[in-house]
Amino acid sequence: MTNGPPGTRGPNSIHQVIAPNVRRLPFDRAWREKEEPPRDTVNGAPLSRDDGGMVSDVIGPVTPGSAVVHVAGFVALMLVTFTGQWAGSLVTIVHEGGHVAMGVLSGRPVTGFKVHENHADGGATEVLGGWGVSRLFVGVIGYMTAPLLGLAGANLVLDGKAWSVLWASVFLLVFALLHARDFFTNLLVVGYGVLIGWVAVSGSPDLQATVAVLLVWWMLMGEFPGLVVLGVGGKGRGDPAYLSHNTWIPGFVWVALWWFVAIVCLWVGGRRLLGF
Repeated sequence: MTNGPPGTRGPNSIHQVIAPNVRRLPFDRAWREKEEPPRDTVNGAPLSRDDGGMVSDVIGPVTPGSAVVHVAGFVALMLVTFTGQWAGSLVTIVHEGGHVAMGVLSGRPVTGFKVHENHADGGATEVLGGWGVSRLFVGVIGYMTAPLLGLAGANLVLDGKAWSVLWASVFLLVFALLHARDFFTNLLVVGYGVLIGWVAVSGSPDLQATVAVLLVWWMLMGEFPGLVVLGVGGKGRGDPAYLSHNTWIPGFVWVALWWFVAIVCLWVGGRRLLGF
């Protein structure tokens, strides 16, 4: 205990004004020492919390080459390779959602999209309006949407924003739900939305980070089976037929473009995730 000089500001200031020669209380020094508040950690990285104590955007570390990256990548590869229709349904939603989004952004009337129960037929989107440059963009974006989203997601999770990946996925699924046309498509969109939303709201930081990385790998790999089904020239149907009909550019050119985008996105995103 020490005698405190008059006029010093702190917890005992009122006592110093009334009785300046009174001994200062033992806790008086605490106000002078600014200690950094304790920070939560997940696997060694700090968590960011808002004033209400809720975990904010940075929910956990996803470091290049970490175990979560390898495990999620392996699971995504197994899903895309062996589950066929189930894994392909999410990619089809993203694919058709790309058509819908481009149609909406270009000001064209969009009647909606649907996912066929027969995986071989993929899905279909109906965008109205006459010929125009935007019609070209609507047709070409479908097979690019999943790989580009996967590449963007890879950058987000490595930047500590796995939570953003989850909520962006929920937002895009809500957008897709507004344009889904039949019961099967609505069921798929709602099912994926509820599952990802539950992880975003109630999952542990480790689970959130794992699911976010799984979604990223899923998008990076998921369009390759569809491209294989297309063959070299698109077999005269689907997006290649639509684009060749409207541009007179052969379907194999568009298929080659989509293969190029998918491979580049997987190469760049995969190398970043794996730390190469």
